[in-house]
Formats: sequence, C-alpha cells, structure tokens
Amino acid sequence: MKKQSSLTKLAIIFGVAVVVIAAVWLYLSSQTSSTNSCTMANQRCDLTVAAGDVHITFNNPPRAEEQIGFELRVPKDVIVEDILLEGDDMYMGKVPVFIKANAGRKLEGWFMLGSCSQPTMRWRMVIWLENRKDPLTIFFDAPAG
Repeated sequence: MKKQSSLTKLAIIFGVAVVVIAAVWLYLSSQTSSTNSCTMANQRCDLTVAAGDVHITFNNPPRAEEQIGFELRVPKDVIVEDILLEGDDMYMGKVPVFIKANAGRKLEGWFMLGSCSQPTMRWRMVIWLENRKDPLTIFFDAPAG
C-alpha cells in the first residue's frame, strides 16, 4: 500500500514538473518572438537582430490602391531573401513586393495594397533574412481607397 502511495506522489510531482516546464517554455517563446515584429509608427519601424538594427520606412502613408514606396536598411552582411505582404485581419492573398534598388545595406521597393470592405485593413509585411529561422514581421494599418 505504501509503495502505491509513493508511486502516486511521484507521478503527481512529475506531472507538476512537466506543466511548470511547459509554462516556462511557452513564456520564453512568446518573449523572443515579440522581438521579431513591430508595428509601424509614423511610417517607420525599427527592429534589432543579432547582427544589428533593421529599419523600414514607408515613403508615404499606406492606402489601398496606391503605390507605396519603402526603404529597408539592414546591418552589414545581412541578406534579405524574400519579402511578402499579406492581410492580417482578412485573407487577401499574397501581395507582390517589387524591389527596384538593392545597394548593400539599403533596399528600396514598392507595393500596392488591394481594397477591402473594411474601412481600415491591418497588413503584415514578412521579411525573410538569410541564415535566420524566423522572419521579421511588420504590422501596419491602411485605410480603404
């Protein structure tokens, strides 16, 4: 009887330990992923990666059905592999991002947002960097056209 009671206590302690470890892991995961994203403020967003700072600036406020230019600055030796744009609060497909200049640390491009039925649409720009597991994500809002 004592042996069964000891096994039950051991199983409970093991179960609590697993729950605590899972909770700590989830908390730490959410903390690190938040550094991979930011929300545009005054047409600018700044992030920090291991190699240094990443800055993105929109040339004009984003609006549906208008060309929006941007400039992306990355640290030395950081290579941008891909950029895509998606609706965040509504599925809008993948919006193409066109690169018109790529000179070292500075990349210039443009995109056009589709219009939707909402008065304001939330978008996310996903930037994939070489040798980096997780992409950078830039959130911004755009009023309908």
